[in-house]
Amino acid sequence: MRAIIIICLSFLLVVPALADDGANPFSEMTITELVAVDTKVLSKADKKLHRNALRAAKKAEKARKSVEKKRIVAEKKAKRARVRAEKKRAKTEAKRLRAETKARAKKNKKNLKRLAVIQEIYEETSVSKDDFEAHFEIVSSRYPNPFSIFKIREDTDFRFRAFYFPDEQKLTIRLRVSREVGTTELNSESVKYINVSPETFATRNGIWRNYSRATVRGGKLLTVHRLSRYYAGCDPLSCKFREDIGIELDYELLANSVRNHENLEIKISGKYYFIATVPLEFIAGYLKKMAENVDIDGKYAALAQQVEIGLKEQLVTAPTSVPD
Repeated sequence: MRAIIIICLSFLLVVPALADDGANPFSEMTITELVAVDTKVLSKADKKLHRNALRAAKKAEKARKSVEKKRIVAEKKAKRARVRAEKKRAKTEAKRLRAETKARAKKNKKNLKRLAVIQEIYEETSVSKDDFEAHFEIVSSRYPNPFSIFKIREDTDFRFRAFYFPDEQKLTIRLRVSREVGTTELNSESVKYINVSPETFATRNGIWRNYSRATVRGGKLLTVHRLSRYYAGCDPLSCKFREDIGIELDYELLANSVRNHENLEIKISGKYYFIATVPLEFIAGYLKKMAENVDIDGKYAALAQQVEIGLKEQLVTAPTSVPD
């Protein structure tokens, strides 16, 4: 109590001098110090000054607390925004990784399937040698193969057939194309009552397409051999015929397909035209087998290896785990 009285007396001595200068002696005090002041010993003017200073201090404290509260709220909001952004980023990254893994798996599956086709064609290509002939033949399986796990039967199928004359070192490669032609003018019932063979009926009624011309992109004309045409059976709705032709191919034609990583497309024309598409892996599988028996300067083996190596290089390893 004695100390408080001494403080108050000190203020009484100082306040009149400050009051004369128009300054509030309490303005520099903290709110804690202002609350501790014993106003009973103050004059009326000092009490007013004290009251004004205390009011201003409380107002300033309230403003400070308001600013601090807003700052804390803003920090919490910013933190929540950062957490949401991080969760969103993690979710987006996980989604990207899953999509990338799925795409890689899909690409791997496709390339593995193509490599399997190469191996299938290689294994099913046969070499026919006869001591009574000056040449031997290398014949692929039919493609699409109706018994293959990779393809189903279509209206057009083909096979490679190469003739090699060792003494002359002469190699001729042909693509034998078989095209199905259907007609509703005959069926399994009406075919019993025609007075001619189904083939003659097809000739008289213009059913044959008479394919005789073959070109590749760019207009290069290929040599065509018309091999055979025949009746292929009927069902209750229609009858089917097939026309077989042989198209001569050369090294450059096959090499361009491999270099450009493209299937070989041949436009075959007659009464109508169609595009025969020979898959790149079919070419590679056949050349791989042919190169074991006939290879001039190793160039056919190089083409087959180029396709296989290219597909193997495209095989990629997917990440072992993906974030949730």
